[in-house]
Amino acid sequence: MSFAGPPYANQIRTFHCPACQGKISIPADYSSMTAPCPSCGEVITSPAPEGDSVEPDELETVRLRENGEVVILLEETQGEDGEVTLGNRADSFLREGGEKAPILAKSPDSWQLQEPLVESPESRWKQLFGSPIVFVAIPILFLSLLFLVATIGVSFFKERDQSKDSEVVTIEQRDQIAYEEEGWIIEASGLLTQFVKASSPEAQQKLVIGGAKKRKFLQDSYSSEERVPLAISSFAPKKLEVKDHKRGIYLMIYHQPKQYSLKSFFRPVATLEVQYQLEAPDTMLVVNGGLSQFAESSQTVFAFFKKIEGELKLDAETFIQTRDRTFSTFIDEPQLGAEAVFRVLIDESVTSNSKISNTQRYYRLCDPAYQGDAIYLAIQENSQWGQVLQKINWTKEVDRKASSESATVKLAWRKNGLGQPEIVLAEFLSWEFLGLGGTPSNLKE
Repeated sequence: MSFAGPPYANQIRTFHCPACQGKISIPADYSSMTAPCPSCGEVITSPAPEGDSVEPDELETVRLRENGEVVILLEETQGEDGEVTLGNRADSFLREGGEKAPILAKSPDSWQLQEPLVESPESRWKQLFGSPIVFVAIPILFLSLLFLVATIGVSFFKERDQSKDSEVVTIEQRDQIAYEEEGWIIEASGLLTQFVKASSPEAQQKLVIGGAKKRKFLQDSYSSEERVPLAISSFAPKKLEVKDHKRGIYLMIYHQPKQYSLKSFFRPVATLEVQYQLEAPDTMLVVNGGLSQFAESSQTVFAFFKKIEGELKLDAETFIQTRDRTFSTFIDEPQLGAEAVFRVLIDESVTSNSKISNTQRYYRLCDPAYQGDAIYLAIQENSQWGQVLQKINWTKEVDRKASSESATVKLAWRKNGLGQPEIVLAEFLSWEFLGLGGTPSNLKE
């Protein structure tokens, strides 16, 4: 490949880089210019030609072009055979193999490349991106962006999968949901029907919590006498707290309001004088003629159930206590020495009774179905049961409100200091109804 030498090839002047002492050749008629040294890169200023005082305003170099594309910085070298060699001093122009390609000049008017030159990758990077650092930063930025997109994509699909998983309901869960809504009601109604129609306590014990252990209790409460039958269809489900349902505890309530019927009774008729309020009614008329004498009291029955080993069982104690109002009977009819276990609601109360000392607390115990059936007990704070009841104390506490808790207790009739019968708390068996949700071990909770 041949080149025609530049028109100024015979008029070259040289000078040395003040930093590295490298020899630099430029056309003789070039003005003073500032540019990097081809050898060391130090920015230097070439001396002005003789008689030229014009300051350079642009960077110029001695160049040889191949088809206007390849640019080569030249350096003149004198060989032993007298031949003049212009070597390539620019690091950005390489042979195909990666080595520098020197230029051999046969004569000042004829220039010839010893081998073809190629532009180095570094030079191309500089032309495209200005700096190798920028070239390296672009792929890093691209990879970072790709990683970010991938991370967002993974998070999106993961959340979508989790959402799908949360929406997937297994057959067991679906059956449980159906049971919580209606299944237990059907089962409880059937169980209650069997219990009410059972022909003996032995038949009843198979249906209740505790089984054979409740035989004596069932025998004591069982009666062959006919009582007004309860309409099972009138028992309505009562929604309890979620924690109770998770423990398999359910409740149905039967409620019959107060009713009035005069079919079986004769009601005395007041005289006209009494009717027109000209005379006051006598005592006999007031007692026997009042409408309350012909009213049947309301009735409320609690039927608690608990799922035990896959089978629903009835809490017989609460059912019989509320059906027969045994709590009311016990507290209204003093019997010295009598004891009985009851399910109650208990809370601390206030009293104006001057006999209550500062070391005592006053508590109200009532039937869960008939809260008007209640007793009030004074209990020493430092006593065994006083310490158990501390969890519901509020009258002497700061930032506490009155609260009521269910419990199972044993009440007894005892003689007081005056020899009169009074009810005392003989034993505090458990918080909650024993066997249903309560256990003796929860007294310290």
